[in-house]
Amino acid sequence: MVVSTFVLEHVKDPGAFIREIVRVCRPGGKILLLAPNYGAPNRSSPNFKGSRIRKLILGLVRDFNPDRENLNWNKVVLPEVSMESFQTDMDTTVEPYLHSLVRHLKFLGVTPLEINSYWRMELPSAGRFQKILRFLGQGNLYPFNYWGPHLFFAGEKEK
Repeated sequence: MVVSTFVLEHVKDPGAFIREIVRVCRPGGKILLLAPNYGAPNRSSPNFKGSRIRKLILGLVRDFNPDRENLNWNKVVLPEVSMESFQTDMDTTVEPYLHSLVRHLKFLGVTPLEINSYWRMELPSAGRFQKILRFLGQGNLYPFNYWGPHLFFAGEKEK
């Protein structure tokens, strides 16, 4: 079994990292991945500097025009922080996204066993727009079911 919890958002080359996870996993072995779902079209990492509207539109386009060979995760610029101003995940390097991760792992020969974006863990302070998206996601409506706050993937490497 290969397990990665809250690491994906911190690696410089997530494609290479994921290929290595698949490589070291034995055929029939399990792969478990957990990370913030910062790459979902409705979300962003603490140091995201782009346009959220642009990210939402491009994210929807990518959801309906998938690229299975690549992750297409947004790289983020690291902010200059001191220990006094550091906040959780300010050292994020890429924005992982559950939907592209699932497609890519299938391409690499990993069969999904469980996929979840954990909409039930949405913050109670979420705005009206986010509450509408949560309603759609919890109703298992594509692609909103992939847009929750976290990404969880459990899979098995092909034998």
